[in-house]
Amino acid sequence: MAEGGALLTPERFARASDATWPGERIEWIGGWKLRFTVGAGSRAASAWAAEAEASLEPTAIAARIGEVTRAYGRAGLRPRFQIWPSDTQIDHALETVGWERYDRSLLMVRSTTPPIEVPPPGPDAVQEGREAMAVAVRTPIALLDEVWQEGDVGPARRAVLDRSQGPKALFLGRVGMQPAGAVAMTLDGEVGITQALWVVPAARRSGLASVLMAAASRFAAEAGASVIAHAVLEENMPAIRLYERLGFRPFGAYHYRQAPMEDEV
Repeated sequence: MAEGGALLTPERFARASDATWPGERIEWIGGWKLRFTVGAGSRAASAWAAEAEASLEPTAIAARIGEVTRAYGRAGLRPRFQIWPSDTQIDHALETVGWERYDRSLLMVRSTTPPIEVPPPGPDAVQEGREAMAVAVRTPIALLDEVWQEGDVGPARRAVLDRSQGPKALFLGRVGMQPAGAVAMTLDGEVGITQALWVVPAARRSGLASVLMAAASRFAAEAGASVIAHAVLEENMPAIRLYERLGFRPFGAYHYRQAPMEDEV
C-alpha cells in the first residue's frame, strides 16, 4: 500500500473530491458519472466510473465510450475521463481508441492531528511588516477573487466552490497588509479536501503557503474532519516538497484521458 494509504484510499478520495468539486450538470451512463462544466478544468468536466459494477466486456466498454463521446459532443465539450487506480480496463480501452493521457496527479494526505505547525515570523519580518497571515473570509470579497484570478481560479472555478454543499471555508493570505494568496477547504464527511491553493509569485518563500494550509487544516479539524487531502500534478515538485514538509504523504494517483480532437481523427 502506498505511504499514507492507511489514512485514506483513492476510492474514498474520489468520492470526496467529486462531492466537493461538483459538476454544473450530471448525466449517468450505467455506473459512469458524466460531469459537465465549462471553464473549470477537467475534474468537473469529465466522466468517471463512480459506481461499482460487474466487470464489463470489452464490447460493452467500447459502446459506453461511444456514448460518453456523443454526450460531451452534444454539450460542446471535449470528451474526458478521470482514471483511478481500479480503472485499468477502461484506461486500456481509451488508449486503444486514441484517447490522450494527461495530468497525472499525485494524491497526498495527512491526519488533522497533530495540527500543522508554522514557525513564528522572524523579528525582521515583524519589524518590516512582512508577516505572513491568513484571514478567514465568510462572504465573497473582491480581494479574494483578485488574488485567485491571477492563479487561474476565475468565475467558473469559484462557481464550483459555491456549489459544494458541505462545510467549507475560504482564506485570504496576506504578507503584511498586501493580499498575496488564497485557499479553500471543503469537507465531505470526515475528509477535508484542499482546493485552489495559490500564492502570488512575489510572495513565495515568505511562508504564506504554510500559513494558509495551517489555517485550512484547523478549520477542517474543527468541522469534524479526521484527514485532509488533495491532488497535485506529479511534475509540480515545489508543491510536493511543501506538502511533505507539512506532513502530507502520497497514497495513490489518478490521471485523465481526453478524446482526440476531430481534426486529429
